Amino acid sequence: MGVGDELLGEAICTSSKPAEGATVTEDEIWGLWWRRLADYKIPNVITFLDEFPMTGPRKVRPVELARLLE
Repeated sequence: MGVGDELLGEAICTSSKPAEGATVTEDEIWGLWWRRLADYKIPNVITFLDEFPMTGPRKVRPVELARLLE
């Protein structure tokens, strides 16, 4: 998702919901990305959510997700 950024105008943001009982840190995710992705593919911002806004057929509602990330 794109989120507002003062320098770039918009920055890439990713949201994560760890599996139940799992613990994941922001540093672990950054480390994984730096090992596996090209620099330009790495998001600028990481957010952790308890729940994603979902539709009836279990699809993420992008407009509501964007509101949460503002």
